[in-house]
Amino acid sequence: MSRAARNIHTPSESNIVRIRRALHTLGQATRQDLSKATDLSFPTVGNLLDAMEKYGEISMIGYDLSGSGRHPQKYAFNRHYRLGLVMHIEQNTLHHVITDYSGRILLEGAHIINRLEGPEALGKAITEIKHRHPEVYGGAIGIPGVVANGCIRWLHNSIGYENFDLTSYLENQFNLSVTVENDMNCAALGYLNTCLETSAKTVVYLTIGPFGPGAGIISDGRIVRGSTGFSGEVGRIPLYDKDTLLSALYRRVGTTGQPERMTGMPRTLDALARLITSMAVIINPDAVLFCQGELADEDIRLIREKCHEYLPATHIPDISLRDRTRDYRDGLCHLMMERLITGI
Repeated sequence: MSRAARNIHTPSESNIVRIRRALHTLGQATRQDLSKATDLSFPTVGNLLDAMEKYGEISMIGYDLSGSGRHPQKYAFNRHYRLGLVMHIEQNTLHHVITDYSGRILLEGAHIINRLEGPEALGKAITEIKHRHPEVYGGAIGIPGVVANGCIRWLHNSIGYENFDLTSYLENQFNLSVTVENDMNCAALGYLNTCLETSAKTVVYLTIGPFGPGAGIISDGRIVRGSTGFSGEVGRIPLYDKDTLLSALYRRVGTTGQPERMTGMPRTLDALARLITSMAVIINPDAVLFCQGELADEDIRLIREKCHEYLPATHIPDISLRDRTRDYRDGLCHLMMERLITGI
């Protein structure tokens, strides 16, 4: 079925999105519940629910038996009305997850792709996914590189991806509505959306992985991409007379000149403390997060100590280690659900 057939064409599309958000949060709800959650009138909610039920998006699943008198009908999403697709590129592998309309994971898989073969290799993998799961409506894909407005500006160790409009490619070739986002931005977004107990709204999520340092930055709850999508490329920040963060964290070794990360060394920890200081005076984050496996708990303690040499204690953010894999996926799933709910 085409996307056009699956969309509800009505001037009240924005109200339908409000109902979708509320129903996604509640899981199941009566008309009264949705009217209260959306601030829409009871007749408006009723008319829109009738339209959504007609198109197969929702179903009446029973009655609310909690009160007396006439029991109101309860509604829930038809889980297979739209399937979501979450993808991310790691090294030469495209990982993917298929979810139902509620976000429940149905299956996971992976395809080997050669990034030196250009977008054609990625297209072959997505063709196979779409062939096996034609019901997929849209979702999100994480890219370990510079992304601006759905366009890949740069992707490490690849050919043919520079200034490649991946959003339009997925729409035109596969009829997929997909959000394209930088990997660390996704991780930062995943942290904010899953750690409901935190009051943090401004976060810097840092990696010092094998392809160099990078950061996902969220300020006041919004991803900071910058005018060209270059925000977060912190490896280029000059920290010393002749060293950027990248050169301070890595040294060239061997006959091939391959980089080796100098994790745990005093100069490395000082460089990271200087980076946190730079972030503190520019965006003043609530939290700076590092990836588990890239630093140790003792490194975090020493970085905190070093920060006291550069910053008043009041302005030192919370510094901790996070499970990047989990946060990355949570962020992608959040972006995917936004695509399914908004229907764009």
